[in-house]
Amino acid sequence: MNSIIRQGALKIGCCSGYTVVPKNDPLSLLALARQLDVDILLWGGTHNVEAYTLEGKFFVNPGSCTGAFNTDWPIVFDVEDSDEAVTSEVEKKLTRMNSSMKMMLPRENQQIRSYPRLT
Repeated sequence: MNSIIRQGALKIGCCSGYTVVPKNDPLSLLALARQLDVDILLWGGTHNVEAYTLEGKFFVNPGSCTGAFNTDWPIVFDVEDSDEAVTSEVEKKLTRMNSSMKMMLPRENQQIRSYPRLT
């Protein structure tokens, strides 16, 4: 289900990322933006923040406040304090997880990816 919001002269299209095939493909998103005749297309479903321009249209995926699913997250069933090697490995994974979560947050003055205009 797609919807269009009008804000002044701008037309903003909204769609679920699950309806875009192949998933998250810039050219498929461009085709949808053309079909909806919108200036800005918002989509989701990937849980990753993304923003770029393509053929004069602006594409935005707001991502997720919890970040994208990652199978590398630690799963701990039983860790004894005396086992320093295991405790150290869990701490490393937690540190990596925290860094990757920070990387998903938009940064000040973040560069927006721009694709060349297709002819």
